Amino acid sequence: MLTNRTQEFLRKADAVIKKIEAMLNEDYGKRAEKISDLDLQDMLSLVKQLRMRVETNQLPPKNKRYRSLSRIVVDQWPLGTSLGNEISELRGYPKTFSVVIVKE
Repeated sequence: MLTNRTQEFLRKADAVIKKIEAMLNEDYGKRAEKISDLDLQDMLSLVKQLRMRVETNQLPPKNKRYRSLSRIVVDQWPLGTSLGNEISELRGYPKTFSVVIVKE
């Protein structure tokens, strides 16, 4: 059984996934937030991976983890995007979820 906190994380992750997919279906020139298709596709893949790992409780050991999603947003995306803020908020559900992307 999933905890309430995990269920809340999954709902937020689903909302982020839907928002990214909607942006990818929108013409770049018409987007309110100017985030490239490549950046959106990369983030979509990472959020889906994160969501799957959280849902199945298959988080890798801490020494196999690296940069959080919010660090990617801060380093590579335009400042102040609402999507970037939503992605950054994912890291708080709980703290261990912030760095679950596995090193290759």
